[in-house]
Amino acid sequence: LDSGEQKIKLIHDRKSAYQSQALGVAPMPAPDPVALVPGPTYIEWIDAPILSSGDDSQLGYYIAIAGS
Repeated sequence: LDSGEQKIKLIHDRKSAYQSQALGVAPMPAPDPVALVPGPTYIEWIDAPILSSGDDSQLGYYIAIAGS
């Protein structure tokens, strides 16, 4: 590596070294894209007594929300 030069010895390789007889497996199909638009959402008011003592000091509502 003196003065930025390198000496390399190369040899000619056989052609079969660059070919393959291996068989591959077909790739799996791509998954369906995820919808960016949210689906329907359902909101239900819960008519129940206070569920937690921490909620006793404030007014509020219990609601249940479900969506797809």
